[in-house]
Amino acid sequence: MLNDIVTGVTAYIFTSLDYFVILMIIFGTVAHEDRQFVYFGDLLGTTVLIAASLMMAFVLKLFPEEWLLGLLGFIPNWHGSKTALCGRRR
Repeated sequence: MLNDIVTGVTAYIFTSLDYFVILMIIFGTVAHEDRQFVYFGDLLGTTVLIAASLMMAFVLKLFPEEWLLGLLGFIPNWHGSKTALCGRRR
């Protein structure tokens, strides 16, 4: 369990550092009066990511076995194969 905690904290720190650098670049390129849109976009994007993560966590709780979660990897493979063979429909 300690290993999981250390892994989670390390992943959070390095993700936050990456995010911080990206926000510094964005704030450096945006005019001072338009920074409110960056704040709003940051808040909106974070909210969407958290909501999507929570929904996926609740959905994944419905799957009883761990091996069944591995089958979810076939969905993007199936979609990519179908697109490659049949092309995109508009």
